[in-house]
This record gives sequence, structure tokens and C-alpha cells, in this order.
Amino acid sequence: MDETTGRKPRISRRRLTFWAMFGTVGLVMGAAYATGFISSQNTTTQTATGTATLGTPSGANPDLYGGLVSAPNPLAVGFNGYYGTVPQTDMFQLDLTSPDGQGHTPLAGETYYADVVLDNWTALTAGWDTIDVNFIITDCTAGFTDFSTPITNHVMNVDRDDAHVTFSGLAGAKKYCIGVNAATPTTEAACKALL
Repeated sequence: MDETTGRKPRISRRRLTFWAMFGTVGLVMGAAYATGFISSQNTTTQTATGTATLGTPSGANPDLYGGLVSAPNPLAVGFNGYYGTVPQTDMFQLDLTSPDGQGHTPLAGETYYADVVLDNWTALTAGWDTIDVNFIITDCTAGFTDFSTPITNHVMNVDRDDAHVTFSGLAGAKKYCIGVNAATPTTEAACKALL
């Protein structure tokens, strides 16, 4: 078998040029870092000599509907034998004929909702196994008389996690009363009839 001999390939000039440039860049960067041209440390400090004013803080946003709700009467829960009793109570009044916190009067054609939330669970449930309150909402634009003609009613099942009722679809430019009818059950049947 014949052996063919030839010249060994020379190292490419491109490869040598690349390594030469790489070495040059490394030397330049090392020298720059060593002389302090490249540094991430701040060796100077600046003491504040005054205060900057970026404008005055904004005022609190107006309470849009807080002035439209009143609570004329608290709920009084009594006891009659085995059952709780409550008198007829006009607990909340919502006046959607008055201007809101920005001076706009709720107009007819707009829709609102009211949410009644229990915030004193411990005080209300002391000594009771269960409490269910039948809240009623009525239109009292002409003045409150009673809850005999309710728009709707919702039962609040009082528990630790969720005790609220929501009345939705309330038309603007009206007054609403939210409360409870008198309840004096003396038998279980009477109690169920009220709910």
C-alpha cells in the first residue's frame, strides 16, 4: 500500500486573528479595571440639605353614598318562650333623591343596590343557637308606614362566615326603607310562617 505524504494544513489566519483580538480586548479591559475606569462602587456621599416638594397630598375621596343612608332604629331582639321576638323596625333608610358626595342627584333610570352586613356577630348571637332575620325593603318615597307592601325580602342566616343580605335593582330618585316586620312566634308553625 502506498503512503501519500503531503503538507500539513496551516493554522487558519482567521483563527489567529480572532485569538489576537480576544487577547487584546482582555488586556484592555483588565487595564481599565485596574486603573479604576470601570467600577461599580460609589465612593462619594451626598448629604441632604433641604426637603423636596413634590406637590401637596390629595384630599380624601368623598364618600359618595354615606350621606344617603341613615339608621333610625336598631334591631331589638327579645325572647318569648322558645323563640326570639322582634318589633317592626325601620332599621335603614336609603335616600336616592338627595345629591351624592359629589353633588350629583341619582337619576331615574339608574340602578343601585344596598347590602346589609352584620358587624356585631358576637353581641347578637349571645345565648342563641341560630338566628335568621327576614329583612324587607319597601319604597318609602311618600314616607314610611310599614312593611306590608314590600318590594322584596331576604333572610339573613346569621353565622360566623357570612351574614349579609343584598337588595339589587333599586331604581334611582326614590327613597327606600329596610327593616323587619314584627315577629312574635309562639309556636313552631307561626315561626315558619313568618319566614
